[in-house]
Amino acid sequence: MSYSIYFYKKRKIDHETFVASLESNDTFDQAAISLKDFIDVKDKIKQQLNLTVESGSRDCISFGNFEINRHAHYISMSIPYWPENAGDKQSSTFAEVQDVFIGKSYGGYDPQCEQSILIVGYSFYSSFSSSMETVLATSRGPATVKNKKLLILESAQKHYEELRKKLAQQVETLNQAVADLNLDYSPESLIRLERFFLNCYDKASFQQYGLTRQTFDLLMCIYFGEVIVRNRKYEWKVEQIMQQKTYSLAVVSSDGMNTIFIGEEKDLIEFRAKDGKRMYREFKQWTW
Repeated sequence: MSYSIYFYKKRKIDHETFVASLESNDTFDQAAISLKDFIDVKDKIKQQLNLTVESGSRDCISFGNFEINRHAHYISMSIPYWPENAGDKQSSTFAEVQDVFIGKSYGGYDPQCEQSILIVGYSFYSSFSSSMETVLATSRGPATVKNKKLLILESAQKHYEELRKKLAQQVETLNQAVADLNLDYSPESLIRLERFFLNCYDKASFQQYGLTRQTFDLLMCIYFGEVIVRNRKYEWKVEQIMQQKTYSLAVVSSDGMNTIFIGEEKDLIEFRAKDGKRMYREFKQWTW
């Protein structure tokens, strides 16, 4: 029994696309996965995560705790529900593998929570931890639903607390490296951050500041939430996404009437604002 994610050579993947890919019919309109594509991904995982291939064949590579498989129109990543795969360290490794695919312009679909991996609110860590804890709790014997949910929530809270601390340090690093950026968590600083991001994108200069495009996307999401918390009557919370088993980071108004989920990508390129003020306008529009 394994946790699986499916990666495609297309950014936007929905449930219908996922189902069609499994049926492998002739009308499925996704790009084929070549052997070269598969090898490129394998080599990038080895290099970026410093992992060793333990066994493999032409279309299946095992890295020990997980494996990737090539299919006609997608690459799957399978993670066995082994006790040794539980915990923050392994979850972080699996999330980094996912980032390799995103960095190579793949889209992906997580059937466990029925979400595209690129949508706002999706969290691999939260979804995997939820699924893993349920399986392990079942294998240990009877447990109450309340206790299971509490364990999953506590795991998600710990993850997001560490993530916020890590990204706050990266904000300070940017402040020191870039003159006049002045990320002081004021609403107006959202304009400076967005314009800086767009400039880095246009010049392909993320690496110059020790960041990947994906990390910068996540940094902006967390920064956006922190600006709301510091300038409005909101607080950070980890909330369960409605009708789903996963938890996501959110900011919630003090009266509990408004919840804004903080995702992992701001889509500032696809929906680019010419004046570089999209986040600032969202701040004004979504908070009060």
